[in-house]
Amino acid sequence: METTELKITPTEWLKTCPPDPLIMTIINLGLSGRTYNALRRKGIETVGQILEMSLYDLYNIRGIGNKGYIEVLTSLLRLGYLPFNAMDKFGKVGE
Repeated sequence: METTELKITPTEWLKTCPPDPLIMTIINLGLSGRTYNALRRKGIETVGQILEMSLYDLYNIRGIGNKGYIEVLTSLLRLGYLPFNAMDKFGKVGE
C-alpha cells in the first residue's frame, strides 16, 4: 500500500474554510467604531447574532442608521453570508 503526502498543511486548509458565523466576532466585520459600538451596546457580539435578527430589527438599533445598516449588510455580503442581491432588496431602507 502506497502512502501519499499531504500537499496542504492543516493550517493552510483551515485558511480556506469559511469562518463559522456563530463564533465569529463582529470585530472581524471591519465596521466603523460607531456601528461596532451600537451593536455592542445592544449585546451583539457574534456575526451569528446579526444573522438571526430581522433586517427591520437591525435597522432599528439605536445608533446604526442608514449608513451603519448598509455597512453591516455590505460586510456580511463580502463574507458570503448574504445572497448577492440582498443590497438591491434591502439596502435602501430609510431613504
